[in-house]
Amino acid sequence: MLRYFSKLAGLSPLTMTKSLILLFIPCISFSQTINLENFSMPVDSLTGTVKYEKLIDQKGTEKELYQKAKLWISSNFKSDKAVIETDDTNIIVGKGFFNYSFQKCYPRKKKKVSWYDDNSEAQFTLKLFLKDNKYKVVITEIVIPFKVGSSITAFNFTLSEKDVTAAKNKCTSTAEDRAWAMERVSEYENIDRHITETIENIQSYMSKKSEPNF
Repeated sequence: MLRYFSKLAGLSPLTMTKSLILLFIPCISFSQTINLENFSMPVDSLTGTVKYEKLIDQKGTEKELYQKAKLWISSNFKSDKAVIETDDTNIIVGKGFFNYSFQKCYPRKKKKVSWYDDNSEAQFTLKLFLKDNKYKVVITEIVIPFKVGSSITAFNFTLSEKDVTAAKNKCTSTAEDRAWAMERVSEYENIDRHITETIENIQSYMSKKSEPNF
């Protein structure tokens, strides 16, 4: 499912969202240090959930941009779990999935901890709004699992401002809390980069010259 998600990239400022900027608070554990300075995730000002949004100017009629968007969807929403919820000439809405990895530590309570790569899966809602010579990409409703141990999922939750803030606040608490915070920041950073790559991938594809139909 969506192999290009494995690469990481940056993202220009997003429209109609507010950025949650974390203050400079070093997060120190026994074996690693994570600096939360400059880490941010865009947040919907109404719902408080993480939301990515970008308005892009692109030459082409609404129909031409719609056709390109459909081709991108068909090439990347290949998972059996992916669902297209709305398909109209000026809007496409679908639910997609991607796998990601992040740093996890074990055990948390002892002075010596071992760090290892853990894997998880995120669900997201993609919305493409299409008009003549421009379109908007919105990625929201990012749902990730709360994992107990390496494989047991207790519940799924939608990533929000409060989740990122919780990680920041626990950086100044106990050693166990700091380790938890480092895990979460590692996880959120990777989710952020995966989604950033998705938006840039869409933009790159939509800017290509359309091939003639035969």
